[in-house]
Amino acid sequence: MFDMLCRELAPFIGRQDTAMRPALPVAKRVAVALFYLKSGADYGVVGLAFGVGKATVHVIVRDFCRAVLDRYFMECIVFPSTEEEMAAKENCFRTRWNFPGTIGAIDGCHIPMKTPIHGGADYYNYKGWHSVILLAVVDSQYRFIYCNSGYPGRVHDAGVLRASALWDVITNGGLPGKYHLIGDGAFPLGANMMKPFARPNGPHEEHFNYRLSRARMVVENAFGRLKGTWRVLLKASKVDVARLVEVINTCCILHNICEENREVFWADWLEEANAAENMFPQPQDEAGGDNFVDGEEKREVLAQQLYDAVQ
Repeated sequence: MFDMLCRELAPFIGRQDTAMRPALPVAKRVAVALFYLKSGADYGVVGLAFGVGKATVHVIVRDFCRAVLDRYFMECIVFPSTEEEMAAKENCFRTRWNFPGTIGAIDGCHIPMKTPIHGGADYYNYKGWHSVILLAVVDSQYRFIYCNSGYPGRVHDAGVLRASALWDVITNGGLPGKYHLIGDGAFPLGANMMKPFARPNGPHEEHFNYRLSRARMVVENAFGRLKGTWRVLLKASKVDVARLVEVINTCCILHNICEENREVFWADWLEEANAAENMFPQPQDEAGGDNFVDGEEKREVLAQQLYDAVQ
């Protein structure tokens, strides 16, 4: 992965030697950026580790993130748009997590940040810390197929969804009725969005909630793997919101590359990430409100089918 990044990002981040001094090699630039994203250490600490100045680390990380976004974003984070792509995602989800019709699991994750200079109250979530929201859809193999980051921490997950381009896709015919996303109670219920029964009535509804919860864990596991690998997302970043969004999206892309290439993920990384999150407990949004009739009908039919299949 490191060699691939050096090779493919060289046109974006490579620099020419000058009469004053030689340029830092591409490999060193990539190493500096990955070390920062992996450790979450301050620029000064990273600079000491690599023998470069704090300001140089700042520039390298900025250039690296922008290069990764330019080179990989449209290629690595792709929401299925054709029948063939949707069918492939649905088949993988049904085979691996035993929940039919699903192309992805959706959830929001709060990423900590330092108090912004402007609009600090908007980013102050009810758990008592400043954050921006990463709204993401994850496929059956822990890969992000949609990312929307940067909304203030006070915003409800359902509000982020309704303001996103994804909402237009799933409500204006971009997602056929036989497919859906799955989420928790924070999201609206519709033909293309399944969520648990708030008060299950009968064994078939309880079974549906169990199966949906089991399948939906894929997005929570993906967030854990993302932050366990790229620990810059565990710490309150000092950068401004725009720069933090670049860092978050870069980490999501690198996460997908790691998952695609089956890079090693150590169990203790997840344990450390979970321990670090005790400092920044995730807000849990309440029910997202709207339940559309077509969603209620589809959920009831699906719940009965899942229950009948195990009888």
